Amino acid sequence: MKNKTSPLILAALFANAFLPFASLAQVQFVFNYTDSPNVGFNHPTFGTTRKAALELAGQNYATALSSYNATINIDVDSNAFGSTLMSAGSFFANPMTPGFGTDEVILTKIQTGVDLDGSFADGILSVNFSKSWEYDFNTTPTGGEFDWYSTAYHEFSGSSLFLVDQYKAGILSLPATK
Repeated sequence: MKNKTSPLILAALFANAFLPFASLAQVQFVFNYTDSPNVGFNHPTFGTTRKAALELAGQNYATALSSYNATINIDVDSNAFGSTLMSAGSFFANPMTPGFGTDEVILTKIQTGVDLDGSFADGILSVNFSKSWEYDFNTTPTGGEFDWYSTAYHEFSGSSLFLVDQYKAGILSLPATK
């Protein structure tokens, strides 16, 4: 059996490296929960826990971006399809512009403060709740559970720090705006 570092340990190391600077964090993630009533993040039993875990992950991740000042608005929903655990991405002001980082809303907003899409959401996040998640930041996932925080940090990195949804020809796989 291969030795493998627990995703929770990696998430804790990441968060703890930046927690001393939490008061300096200027980036804020604002999540707009778009699930229907009684579903996903709005589930009557699990919704509050799911929202609290996402809010904590956003706050922890923002501490890594303490030298920037931006409010990132993310439309959040859930799905119960396939093997994807969680997915996220930025919207684009002009999706036909080739190249990395060109007109990407979240990256531009973090780096320059310029909001390329005005009042629209800056990006999207979707979570597969048919999977078993460990939401307690201080607990190691067991028996087929997935670590919520390391997965969320991975998705935040993909949607905010570099362009991940681009095909070889430069055509983007996410919609430009709503």
